[in-house]
Amino acid sequence: MLEVARRALTTAGHEVIAIDQARDAIALLSDKATEPVLLLLDATMPGVGAREVIACSRSFRPGLPILMMTGHDTERLAEELPEPEIVGWLRKPFRLTTLRERVEASLARH
Repeated sequence: MLEVARRALTTAGHEVIAIDQARDAIALLSDKATEPVLLLLDATMPGVGAREVIACSRSFRPGLPILMMTGHDTERLAEELPEPEIVGWLRKPFRLTTLRERVEASLARH
């Protein structure tokens, strides 16, 4: 899924850094040399969970919009993660056109 999403967004003209481990995402967020404009985050990641990545994002990148994706109940997860930085949810499986539209909408809002 990661590689498919990366290709779809790259083809749409976005610069994408694809990371499959939460600890690597945390390292990227703490790196002052990078300037992410959107974090596309799976609610269930191997290793450190999404909550920790969100907390790190809030700490190092306050206000960075986060677009969450999950194969689980989005309403329940939205209630469990009521973070203001979360700008939307994508329920897996989703169409690549939906991914591109949600990313574009999230970027347009910020």
